[in-house]
Amino acid sequence: MVAGYLLIGVVTGLVAFVSALFLGKSLLLAVALYTLVGTATVIVLAVLSLLFGNSGDQTVDTTATDRRDRQSKSPLRPALTGPGVARS
Repeated sequence: MVAGYLLIGVVTGLVAFVSALFLGKSLLLAVALYTLVGTATVIVLAVLSLLFGNSGDQTVDTTATDRRDRQSKSPLRPALTGPGVARS
């Protein structure tokens, strides 16, 4: 997804660059437009993705419902086994 944003930013920047040169503007202005338009495009696409993007079906609850499942399959909580560990 990020690579797509960068590619779109590069293409829009190149269009601005070529357009500025075609209209007879200076090379410095064309390079500045390439940078400005490309960067603005990438930022706008990222913000729009955050505001309106759908990162999956958020209505489905995918959490474990069984207490043993939550304890044993959690990647953040190691399985507590061994002497001195209270069992429930």
